[in-house]
Amino acid sequence: MTAKLPIAILSQDPVRQQALEARLTETGVLRPLAPVQQVEEVQSLLRRTPGLALYLDLDAHAEKILDWMAANPEPRPAILTGGPETPALILRAMRAGARAYFPNHVLDAELDRVAGALLAEAANAPGPGGRIVAVLGAKGGVGTTTVACETAATLARGGDRVALVEGKAYFGDAALHLDLQPTHTLADAAREEELDLSFLETLAVPHEASGIHLIAGPVDPEEAEGIESTHLEKTCRLLRQDFDWVVVDLPRLTDEVSLHALDWSEQIVLVTTPELASVTRARQHLALLAELGVSEERIQLVVNRARAGGLFSDDGLAAAGLEAVASLPSDAALVASVEKGCPLTARTARGEIAQAADALCNALRGRPAEGESQEPEPSDLLGRLRSYVEEIRCRLANA
Repeated sequence: MTAKLPIAILSQDPVRQQALEARLTETGVLRPLAPVQQVEEVQSLLRRTPGLALYLDLDAHAEKILDWMAANPEPRPAILTGGPETPALILRAMRAGARAYFPNHVLDAELDRVAGALLAEAANAPGPGGRIVAVLGAKGGVGTTTVACETAATLARGGDRVALVEGKAYFGDAALHLDLQPTHTLADAAREEELDLSFLETLAVPHEASGIHLIAGPVDPEEAEGIESTHLEKTCRLLRQDFDWVVVDLPRLTDEVSLHALDWSEQIVLVTTPELASVTRARQHLALLAELGVSEERIQLVVNRARAGGLFSDDGLAAAGLEAVASLPSDAALVASVEKGCPLTARTARGEIAQAADALCNALRGRPAEGESQEPEPSDLLGRLRSYVEEIRCRLANA
């Protein structure tokens, strides 16, 4: 499936509008929207349509259009122009930011070249909006989905809009953790030829207690066969336009989907447990990530089911050459939260698990870890009162 870039045509000539629409569609890269006749309509479209490109007809109202182009703030949309074969007009259009000028609207092979360049730029652009966090395990059974759900819930508790995407095409259980029964899944996004944000919003299932919006993986293994790494990437890049965070629950690093996700995720959360085999795999993963050119600043190591004083407590991890940004303790309440279908951190901001999740999310946000902040700490009484109020609110929301 080839992604197509939306493009709006500004022209007051209906016959020319139809001809331009046909030729732009013929590129196989551009997807013309309904044509418009006024600059004001273009401005409205730009606000509603992320990544929108423009084709501006300068045969009429050229001065007004060129002034609007020149006054456009950064980042400017990709603008193609066409009009009379007048050197002065062509020069003004290019100085105002046009990517190309087509004299007399003759859309020759140059259009195909420009369209291909725009598509390549869109694929490599970091994209507006939120950040993408990839969560993967050092080995199977370390609780990657649990960490992904708790991370998403903690980010949402801070007031951010958070999407959780099931990147495991086979046998993912994020929906089980949230006690949701989605009728649509990532497989529907993979089948959509012209995937856009509005369609994805119909797939995302809100989890009322936590504020997470879930795009689940398919239940049927046959549906999973049609999901490729490009589908997951397109889904996450679109979601970031509407969400502050996109948390992706990924399979192990040996899976092709996870390898591709390293390229387009801003942050990577690597989950391990305190057992020797898991810690060894974590070290191997970190070495492999370094070989792949992933900087240390992008990686956050998390220990799940940590045991105080165990072989690989914080001191033990340091002895093994590893440093975890957070350690989620082994806690029966965390297991119970899965049975209740609600992340523990969505129900309470108190306790060691909530503190560990906060530490991870602060690292993702780039905030100082606990003890590094120079801001004065609130009094113990005020802190306890705030925690109780927040817990009561969570209980009422889940009642």
